[in-house]
Amino acid sequence: MNPLISIVIPVYNTEIYLCNCIESVINQTFGSWELLLVDDGSTDNSGEICDAYALKDVRISVIHQNNMGVSDARYVGIKRASGDYLMFVDSDDDLCQESLATFMENMSDEVSLLVSGTVFNNEIISEETYIKRILLGDLAGCVWGKLFRKVLFEDYIQDIDRTVDVGEDQLLNLKLALKNHFQVKCIVDKIYNYRCNLSSVTSTKPFSLEYEEYFMAKRLKVLGISRNKYYHELCVNNLMTLENLVVCRVKVPYNRPWIKELISWSEGKHICMRYRMLLYFSNNKVCKYLLAVDKRIRIFMYRVKHCFS
Repeated sequence: MNPLISIVIPVYNTEIYLCNCIESVINQTFGSWELLLVDDGSTDNSGEICDAYALKDVRISVIHQNNMGVSDARYVGIKRASGDYLMFVDSDDDLCQESLATFMENMSDEVSLLVSGTVFNNEIISEETYIKRILLGDLAGCVWGKLFRKVLFEDYIQDIDRTVDVGEDQLLNLKLALKNHFQVKCIVDKIYNYRCNLSSVTSTKPFSLEYEEYFMAKRLKVLGISRNKYYHELCVNNLMTLENLVVCRVKVPYNRPWIKELISWSEGKHICMRYRMLLYFSNNKVCKYLLAVDKRIRIFMYRVKHCFS
């Protein structure tokens, strides 16, 4: 008998994409799954669409709740899940037809988490390396495109503030990796189709210094006493954040404590010229312009690769 995969989809005002998302689950070649649709107070027809699919397939369940945010919606789905494995899908995205089958082919007794679409071919890493690669940007901090053993969530407590509406996935991954000792397998297979939804929170939320510093504080709280273990990776991540702020023309006073710490940390470190310019020529408009051009080119190439492939 095949193990059961619980697929949790938080739903909020995505009626345009929702049918395609649900159909991609129904059409999986691996049939041992349950789908938990958590309607997070949608004001469009998303709730009705969920109910209609539940009437057609006994494997589909719908939970309606007042709008509480995506983290809370996922947690509600986790509590209701009865599968051996957990998978999270955003309601404006969809799955490749062989997604679940590919995951189960790669799952083994020693692995508790599968990460797809990576550059690391069949590499098995520890939870500590997993945290480091997320902070360094080598692995995505999202929860989609991954298959978790449900046991990892047995002691999971949903205490991520709903005001963290960008980056909440990273906090969830960090919490799981800090609380559990497990191995992660990275695979190159593409199993998830991410949609560049221009109306999503990620796309519409203004990039601000206030929010980035707020998120940094939340992340440090999650890391707790382990923050020193990942100090180097945190500095690299903050350096990438500083670059994004500068490129997006957000005014950043270089007397901020975390930026002073970055400058001190970078002394004697081998960092690329782009970052060196960023840290030591903060008032040079030409430098900022060159960084902006370079960054925008890289963002454009990333979107071409991932959104139109």
